[in-house]
Amino acid sequence: MALGLYVPRRSPIHALPAGVKVLGLGIAGMGLFFVQDWLILLGVVGLVITLMAIAHLPGRSIWQQLRPLVMIVLVIVALHGVLTSWQIGLAIALRLLALVGLAIVVSSTTKVSDMLALLERWLSPLRHLGINPAQVSLVIAIAIRFIPVLLEQLQAIQEAQQARGCDRHPVRLLVPLLIRMLYLARDLTDALEARGYDPQDSAESSSPLSNEDEAIRKLYRTDHGAK
Repeated sequence: MALGLYVPRRSPIHALPAGVKVLGLGIAGMGLFFVQDWLILLGVVGLVITLMAIAHLPGRSIWQQLRPLVMIVLVIVALHGVLTSWQIGLAIALRLLALVGLAIVVSSTTKVSDMLALLERWLSPLRHLGINPAQVSLVIAIAIRFIPVLLEQLQAIQEAQQARGCDRHPVRLLVPLLIRMLYLARDLTDALEARGYDPQDSAESSSPLSNEDEAIRKLYRTDHGAK
């Protein structure tokens, strides 16, 4: 799933503060676990689709992000249909779709720079413990943004090995995946250094990462072009 890349659009959801969107995602995520009726959850999924339409998110991009989840959802429904009841399986599947859909809406409508600033504000009490909140927020943001890259790399390696007729073995996947991620980490380090990022500076002193979304996009596209 290509979760985590900002999609620039003019919409009311894009205009919302990052804190409001993240807080709403957290509250909705916790609230969904208390909903067991699949009809209500189906309505929530419909609401998520409406939010995507309001945010003017491209349907093809959303489908590409959700496509890997569809198989998981079908398996969940099938297993519960055999072991328990299809209503329970459908409720779990719809809850999962709603959560992932909301995460896509938040990540696609929120710039990384806004997310970093939000995390730094929330983590500011850590300064009293000698921890730099700017460093912590940057690590969290990079981890979130590189989850889709990691999944795409894993899928690319699997497809390449299947084309070569290689046997499926965890080591055959992990070794090339580790090498690719090390190269990506090096490229990201170069990008941060080129933007003059200093992890010792406070968040208030400067904002050298205002274009980090575009930097990650370029790394992502460059790697895809090399496949």
